[in-house]
Amino acid sequence: MISPSSLSNYLADTTTKNQTYCAMNILLDETVGNLTCALEKYGLASNTIFVLTSDNGGSHQFPASSYPLRGTKSTEYNGGLMVNAFIHGSIIIDPSRRGGTYSGQVHVTGEW
Repeated sequence: MISPSSLSNYLADTTTKNQTYCAMNILLDETVGNLTCALEKYGLASNTIFVLTSDNGGSHQFPASSYPLRGTKSTEYNGGLMVNAFIHGSIIIDPSRRGGTYSGQVHVTGEW
């Protein structure tokens, strides 16, 4: 597990705003790694669907950018609608599609 003091090695040359964002991503990466290891340890990895997605777009209330996309959260432009996502699960993904990308639309609701 990453301790707050060890995060300082990653954050030395960045602004406070960037430090917070960087720390959040480091901790997310650590958490996903811990979860993945636990699933494998208990034999649940092959029967699990793992979804990582983002909230759509930067906020229009605070300085944010969805560059290179136009628009921000709550707009009809791609910058307010499009996000990256990652889905892993051998039980749902056809082997011929693994490792590929999909650039079409996918609708995700907030209630899984």
